[in-house]
Amino acid sequence: MAEPAEPTFYTARNTAAVDGPFVTQASDDMCHLAMRILHAATKGQLRSVDKEDEPPLRKLEFGMAGETVTSAGPVPPMPHMIQRGDQWFIPYRYDSSIVNDDLFRSAAARPALRARFGEGADGADRFFRMVFGYCAGSHEWQSSELNRELRAALQAVVLPQALKVFNAAAAPEAAAASYVYSMYCNVLLPGHIVNLHLDVPEYAGLDRSRTPTWLLVVAHCSGLFDAHRVRNVTCVFYPKTSTGGALAAYPAVDRPGCPGHPGPAMVVPCARGLVVCLDTDSHNHQTEQALPDVWTKTPAGPYTPHACPELP
Repeated sequence: MAEPAEPTFYTARNTAAVDGPFVTQASDDMCHLAMRILHAATKGQLRSVDKEDEPPLRKLEFGMAGETVTSAGPVPPMPHMIQRGDQWFIPYRYDSSIVNDDLFRSAAARPALRARFGEGADGADRFFRMVFGYCAGSHEWQSSELNRELRAALQAVVLPQALKVFNAAAAPEAAAASYVYSMYCNVLLPGHIVNLHLDVPEYAGLDRSRTPTWLLVVAHCSGLFDAHRVRNVTCVFYPKTSTGGALAAYPAVDRPGCPGHPGPAMVVPCARGLVVCLDTDSHNHQTEQALPDVWTKTPAGPYTPHACPELP
């Protein structure tokens, strides 16, 4: 196997690969608005999430159809479903550890990139999430008015870049049919990471309440069902600069009839105003560990006496 190219570190003068990621800049007003929403968050809006808790967030917040099945009984409506209250759902993430191990060790990452991002860790990706809004049905947006304002501002900024991902920038009908259908914030505390993964694709006529996510991922990687795939672009927006937490996006996966684009991983810093647009169903991606704002050395461990007192 050929030695992978050196990773590309994003700068304002550095353009992306053919199919992304594409990076643009949001305004200061957008950054201020996003931070206002986060600062106004009430108790319970920021929730700890992991692979099993992600789908119910949508149902609990906005009554999303197609994510869960309601059943009060102890027996799941379909095998392998997980229960939260009276809601049953199929686990969100598929187990991609074998694929990721091969990709990370031999196909896309130089030693310097492996050293910077590590190899992932169970439990370290249990970060916090705040749901801003989701579409129920085709265009019916459900959120607060402040979140509607942020959605409109983000759509104006990300749409030109998002259309490039599927080579549709010159197609007015694609622009007319495109809209922001989900918006949420991930909050990573020092030590948190987002492990290497592919996102779960969407297909016309299928939803995650009936279809295991691993099957949707396999369908995409097979290249056999592209005519039915929903063209979904993920746009990552950083309203505030942070230490650590950089995003690495790897070359698109090879699929029958749609070969991947060889090249280096792109690393984008967590810098105020940057917006990254990419097809996360096709590009493996991860973040480096989030760090404290002031990071100089490893903190000392807690002081303990030489001898512990005897318990009464």
